[in-house]
Amino acid sequence: MSAFLEIWAGIAILAGAIVVGIAALGLIRLRDPFMRMHAATKAGVVGSGCLVYGAAWALGGGGVALDALIIGTLCVVFLLVTSPIASHALGRAAYVSGAPIASATVADALRGHLPRNLFDIAPQRTARERRASPSTPAGATIMSAQEIRAPQEYSAPQSDRLRVLTVWLAGGPHQDAASEFALGLARAHGAKLTALSAVDPGFAERPQAVPVGGLAWSQWLGDRLRLQQRERAAKALADFDARASQAPVDAVSRHAEGALDTLLPLAAGNDMLIVPAGIDRFGRKAADSDELAADLSARGAGPILRVQAARPIRRVALLIAGTPACGRLATTLAATGLWRDAKIAVFAARDDAQSLAGVTAQAALLRAHGWDASEADPIAADATREEIERRIAGFDAAVMAALAIRRSVLDALREDANTALAARASFVLLP
Repeated sequence: MSAFLEIWAGIAILAGAIVVGIAALGLIRLRDPFMRMHAATKAGVVGSGCLVYGAAWALGGGGVALDALIIGTLCVVFLLVTSPIASHALGRAAYVSGAPIASATVADALRGHLPRNLFDIAPQRTARERRASPSTPAGATIMSAQEIRAPQEYSAPQSDRLRVLTVWLAGGPHQDAASEFALGLARAHGAKLTALSAVDPGFAERPQAVPVGGLAWSQWLGDRLRLQQRERAAKALADFDARASQAPVDAVSRHAEGALDTLLPLAAGNDMLIVPAGIDRFGRKAADSDELAADLSARGAGPILRVQAARPIRRVALLIAGTPACGRLATTLAATGLWRDAKIAVFAARDDAQSLAGVTAQAALLRAHGWDASEADPIAADATREEIERRIAGFDAAVMAALAIRRSVLDALREDANTALAARASFVLLP
């Protein structure tokens, strides 16, 4: 190979390596998907083209060099044809789906030309009072009669003990049922209702292990998670406002952002906190002990009513599992005045003497307060799933200390009556 080809081969390979290196640095340092996509496309066409041609020249000649040159040319042509189409499709999808745009971008040329699925709420939004009238304010979303069911379709407590209520708006498949029940409860008793839409923006900023070069991706992912939280909260808040505009209730809606411990005072000072089932405090799907209801109960924010469906309540299970919080189950139910007309079955998830004594005491307390409460046989510690399902069948609501009881390795191996009952019950009351 001549010195001329060697020089050109070295220059091409070096140029290709520099372009690819700059593109890799751009993927790490650039702030949003649109800038990073620009860097990636330049590396794909210019960088790979220089490397391929440099390799062909380095081979010096002959059949191998010719094959490398032909293959390299075909690759470059293929990239030139497909890269603009692929980058355009990816950029359009990122824009429409609401991918964050860096603050360095001074103009959004696509605004007004493409829809953008972006939901956001101003932090510490001023509370909006709802007048106790069925009139609909201007700009409110009108919902069909099928979407807003009458409060008479589910049973409400027949007492005047609930005067201040809070419903947590976090989204999820059961948010509509929780909002609907809270509005019906407030309407039935003339209670003041606060709808709290809460977001934890610090969740997306918490330090976590990332691979080398993944800091930009981690930042984008954190922004996306924060955006998803706000999107879920915004939808739940808009749905609640639409429902509240149709109901003569004294309702206030507000949005706040911060860590859960800082948000708890906003939900304090109420007779009951109503939360949707099946989601965690970030609005994502969760299971038993990771749910928002369990998290709030563990932090002492009770009493908490976990809502899965707004249905009539005829039979209620009060389940004692031997934990300290189980001693407050009957007093919590008596304090809220819920389900006066329902039949209460008090039973233990264990057949030890302490749990059985708690069953007798709490059933007597409920009867003294006017509930139709009776003692039921305990669930054996080694009960199978089928036996537990048979025992809890027919209960519409539950009063329990936790959504899952796992105090030891043996508890993790057993079938958990709390988990099975929480999955079935429309309502779960936590102390």
